[in-house]
Amino acid sequence: MTQSELLRQASKLIAEAKDPLAEVRAIVLKNGGFWNDELAECSTQLFEIHLFGISGLGLGAKNAVDDWLKKAGLLDYERENCT
Repeated sequence: MTQSELLRQASKLIAEAKDPLAEVRAIVLKNGGFWNDELAECSTQLFEIHLFGISGLGLGAKNAVDDWLKKAGLLDYERENCT
């Protein structure tokens, strides 16, 4: 599976999940990443997600996931429409 396909699959799973945070956490850990449960709950600390070549940043994990989804969607759009 290509990086682009992995990105699309992950974006879809996260966007459609009942609990997007739990879904991102599972994907990060499945791919050998690190997830800090304590910091993920803190909405006053910067949290970073780096998954399939895209970084998502925000105060707390929820905002970082939202940022990651926006960037993943933009990148996917650019790949489809700007080549």
